[in-house]
Amino acid sequence: MTRAELKTIAAKYNMDFIRHYITNQGEGVYLDSDVSIPELDELVERSYPGDELGPCFAQAEHAGDSVRYSIYCPHNWIDLWGWTDD
Repeated sequence: MTRAELKTIAAKYNMDFIRHYITNQGEGVYLDSDVSIPELDELVERSYPGDELGPCFAQAEHAGDSVRYSIYCPHNWIDLWGWTDD
């Protein structure tokens, strides 16, 4: 996955930034949803070492009727102000 592909997905689903709790450095994007999103589910299923999603890693955490999708990316893609190439 490239930075441009991740930015497109993040914009499409209005995802927020994942930030380190101490430094506030960007680590990826996330979305809390009440429904499963097939496109994001497919990214999670493809996310394993050596896959085409590299250098990113996607995961889904289910809790009750909601799901949190997280896509982690290289630290140099997001800084304290957002995407580094904006």
